Amino acid sequence: MMNNKFLRFLGVAAILSLSVSCDKEEDVDSIVQVHKPNMTISVASVTDAVEGDIVPFTLTFDEPVGKDFNLYILRLNGSTASDLDSSVSELYPNTAYQQVVAIPAGTTTFIGGIEIELDDLKEDTEQLLLTIGDTRTYDVNFTPVDITINIDNVVSEELKLDFHFNKTFYGSNGYSNSLCEIESALSATTYDVDFIVYDAATGIDLPIFDAQTANCEESLTMNINDYADGIYDITAYLYTNADLDLAEIAFPLVDVPEFMIPITVDYMRSGAFKGLYTQEVANQFTSNSPVDSENYVMSVEVYTDAADGVRKFRILNSAGSVSAEGKAKAKKTYKHVRRNK
Repeated sequence: MMNNKFLRFLGVAAILSLSVSCDKEEDVDSIVQVHKPNMTISVASVTDAVEGDIVPFTLTFDEPVGKDFNLYILRLNGSTASDLDSSVSELYPNTAYQQVVAIPAGTTTFIGGIEIELDDLKEDTEQLLLTIGDTRTYDVNFTPVDITINIDNVVSEELKLDFHFNKTFYGSNGYSNSLCEIESALSATTYDVDFIVYDAATGIDLPIFDAQTANCEESLTMNINDYADGIYDITAYLYTNADLDLAEIAFPLVDVPEFMIPITVDYMRSGAFKGLYTQEVANQFTSNSPVDSENYVMSVEVYTDAADGVRKFRILNSAGSVSAEGKAKAKKTYKHVRRNK
């Protein structure tokens, strides 16, 4: 009888001990997972891509993943593509770069992608060498995969033009102001320059109003598919001038002397060229220029390159080419019909 009682006591003690152990608030995630799913990485070993592409890869598991985990994609030494050329751009740890892919619990198939960035530079073909997976991922069994992505340059079909004419000016008694901030006390008008596009062959201004807003500085995007081959002149039209030409009346006692107002243009065709154009001095407005003044700024030529049959842009001034070869053009007089905004 004593032995039976002792055995029953030991059984109860064991159950109580197990209950106490299960009641403790232990971190389940800290328990090592003995059995791990097998993960297979499916991706082309060599891929030819262009800027803007996404190179896909697929992860498959022989059973659902037990918990969230991260997969790491590393850029290898020997890559001619930089960290700016793809989504593998997170610094790790010093001079290496990585992309972190989060895999949620319960996953059996996951499709991811490596994004190839579309940049502004004209570049030769670049090579991106990557390893998908490293030893930091220990929640699944897998073999890392090395891949090569050959990246070709892409030339945008759009030419972007940003027109700048803001200028800070000064007078006596500590007076200062800027063209983007000034408002006339006489007419409550601001300084507003619009940019007009003309067909140089016909002298007709085109119905393109992107750069004719009330913004102090303007922007225009030209899609090459919207323009026939030819030269397109761009002029600056002084819609309102905040009565700067009446400075003695509009700004009494501040003594604002006449000053030049040059226009600069940031131009860019992604994948081809970019630069800064400055309007020729002879065509610049001054603070005394009256409303409805109109001066030449620059020209854009759309042409088909005889060498490769590709349609291209070219930036011209009144004397010749700015970004590439171009023919000289005579100075013209323009007359834009004023429209209400």
